[in-house]
Amino acid sequence: TVLAQAVSDRERPLRADVAIGFGIHRLKLTIADSRNIIRDARRRSKGHNAGRKIVEELVFAKLAASARRPVEASAVRDQLRWEMPVRELLEWMWPVLTPAHLLHDLFGSRALLRSANRKGHFTDEEILRLHQPRAGHAGDVVWHFNDVPLLDEARALLGYRPGKRDEDALRTYGHICIDEAQDLAPMELRMIGRRSLNGSMTVVGDIAQATGAWANDGWDNVLAQLPQKRDVQRRELSIGYRIPGPAMSLANRVLPHAAPGLRPPQPVRDDGDPPRIERSESLNEALVDTVLAELEAVDEGNVAVIVPDSMVDEVRLVFEARELSIGGANRHGLDQRITLVPVRLVKGLEVDSAVVVEPARIIDEETQGIRSLYVALTRATKRVAVVHTRPLPGMLRG
Repeated sequence: TVLAQAVSDRERPLRADVAIGFGIHRLKLTIADSRNIIRDARRRSKGHNAGRKIVEELVFAKLAASARRPVEASAVRDQLRWEMPVRELLEWMWPVLTPAHLLHDLFGSRALLRSANRKGHFTDEEILRLHQPRAGHAGDVVWHFNDVPLLDEARALLGYRPGKRDEDALRTYGHICIDEAQDLAPMELRMIGRRSLNGSMTVVGDIAQATGAWANDGWDNVLAQLPQKRDVQRRELSIGYRIPGPAMSLANRVLPHAAPGLRPPQPVRDDGDPPRIERSESLNEALVDTVLAELEAVDEGNVAVIVPDSMVDEVRLVFEARELSIGGANRHGLDQRITLVPVRLVKGLEVDSAVVVEPARIIDEETQGIRSLYVALTRATKRVAVVHTRPLPGMLRG
């Protein structure tokens, strides 16, 4: 992987032979010596940081062996280990690294990024997008939550720092519950797996709702990244408790296209109003009228207007032109009775009525378009409406 290569790139032979004074001696370490030391340390160490002690032992032994008269390696180590030339030599050959230092150095250097990508996992354009100006110190960097799996992967590759085992140790858990697992990237799954004490986990998700950048097409892909310490037991939930029968019936038309092979859930609630499908030449009037009708139908409930990401501004203007207040989705949920929600943010929301706008555009424009439409159609606990000007996708007709 790119990160593994980035770690390997920091295990480097010298660029020139080195001579260091030691009393009457001039101790030498050649490029060839350093190359052999790097090779031996890689073979003997279980992690990068653990290899630093091995490198130090081999360096001081080789320096002692270069003296004209017998010199103890321990004496060389005790006298020279804090001398600047020796410290610089060791930092060049095999630095002790934290995850933050590794990524800060990597992202701050185009040369290091290119080198880490030497096997061509990414295009040159993709890898250079990762480049960012260096901060004064790695400790000054404010990491994004998307960087957390990278930092954790780096931590696994680097291992404990010498003398910092307690500080670097991970907290582990006897049982871990994972929700929405269908959207987790391999690196995110491995990050969770490292915190499992014994492999005991409950992993929950819906492949039909896998819409993220790393959307999984099956559970085997998910399980391959988790600890293989126990037999896997699979249970398919076949009953839907939240969505009424008529709304589930509409969503189930999409399911075979979103996740072929999955069994449609059977709703507990057979009652409910049939989905409302509104075709109009003008989205403006049809959408507002439909939303107002839904608002009246759910009494004191709420209505989510679910749109393709590209239509958020357009739809907001439609409501503003009618002087209707419409809220926006945030991390706390829905803040008004009518809320405009881009389809990429709708997962996990629960509303009384969902008005899904332009399903054909959702399919065409979203990364996982059919699955995004399925998610949109399964948000409502009471009513579903669809408003469209473009032809309805074939799977929704009938």
